[in-house]
Amino acid sequence: MNNDRKTLRLFVYGTLKSGFPQHRHYCGPDARTYAASVPGHLYHLPQGYPAATIPADTIIAHGSADPDLDASLQDTHQPHPETGPNAPRIHGQTVELDDPGRLLPAIDEYEGFTPDGTGDYLRVLVTADTAEGPRTVWMYAMKSVRRGLQVPGGRWPEGMDGLKG
Repeated sequence: MNNDRKTLRLFVYGTLKSGFPQHRHYCGPDARTYAASVPGHLYHLPQGYPAATIPADTIIAHGSADPDLDASLQDTHQPHPETGPNAPRIHGQTVELDDPGRLLPAIDEYEGFTPDGTGDYLRVLVTADTAEGPRTVWMYAMKSVRRGLQVPGGRWPEGMDGLKG
């Protein structure tokens, strides 16, 4: 691996998690993953996949069109203090992308993120809780959820049994 290459940490909570075909296709077969959670709400959309909303005050930075710059930003910002113990959480995985310049544009397109903000999703830098402590990570958050069911416990698809529609 090129030592100049940056690694981007991406928090995923749906179809990009390991075990789903999109993970292997977009993140690569050897992508490292580990459990993580972020503050927010998780919804199951009528289209069959999840979407997250997060509190505005948890956003550290907004994604750009430059994956290498964004990879650098995650290491220059300190994680926010942890939210309260009763705050809702989204549970997922952090994926380490070793070649964000190659991988992230395709993931951005898959997730409907546009750097100019015209897409349905934002890519934002937030603090994730991990076994190793708080880490800054990028994630995709929907601007607003107009139709969808909140997933109890913030785990998709595991929390689907608790949905009432």
